[in-house]
Amino acid sequence: MDRPIKLSDVKTLLHCQYRSARSHLQRLQEKGWLIPDGTGKTRTHFWRPNPERKFNWL
Repeated sequence: MDRPIKLSDVKTLLHCQYRSARSHLQRLQEKGWLIPDGTGKTRTHFWRPNPERKFNWL
């Protein structure tokens, strides 16, 4: 994608509710796979893949 990942993207892709989607994104952020994007004071609304983590698809 050419834009940050949004909560609604995860909800649509995984066919899940708000809490489940936020939980998935939070866990990926805690593990270092995603980094928050934006300057929200209380909540993150966008995430980007962490460029320092290597995705090994093979």
